[in-house]
Amino acid sequence: MKKLFVLTIATWFGSGLIPSPKLLKDMAGTYGSISALPLCALLVYLARDINEQTMYKTDGHWLIYVIWVAIIFLLGQAVIEAAERALGPRTDCYGQTKIHDQNQIVIDEVVGMLITCLPLTWLQIENWWLVFILALIYFRFFDIVKFWPARIFSRMQESFGIMMDDVVAGIYSAIFLYSTIKIFNV
Repeated sequence: MKKLFVLTIATWFGSGLIPSPKLLKDMAGTYGSISALPLCALLVYLARDINEQTMYKTDGHWLIYVIWVAIIFLLGQAVIEAAERALGPRTDCYGQTKIHDQNQIVIDEVVGMLITCLPLTWLQIENWWLVFILALIYFRFFDIVKFWPARIFSRMQESFGIMMDDVVAGIYSAIFLYSTIKIFNV
């Protein structure tokens, strides 16, 4: 039962285990990011709804969202090593056998997408569907490219590094998403 729970969380309900078309090689990170969108939308909605229902319209509504991000980050930290053992050595799309940070583990992408969507808890949005598509595109770009310091974290073998490279990608993506919304009034 513990192994099933660990794999369910680490692969984000199996989204990291979806087979990729041969032409596209490995899509596990993209599948994990896409499968995080319903959670992002739910938590954004809850944070915004709580703010609208309070008498004083505080700016602290995003704090509930951040608490959920922290919970999922810590949950990811807790399950990654057990999931790596449960999955065993895996060959990635480049023919490299990985025993750490297998592509099927996508809980880090979930945290990255949640961080990317954080600005949505306080910004006025016109086109929600477009904003979520932009969030996905920005996050996947920064997750793949790994600008500093994400590249440093991605070289680490432990769960902290696995999670943190996506946290950094999420921060970069959140900045770009916020800027896009403010500049283009999306």
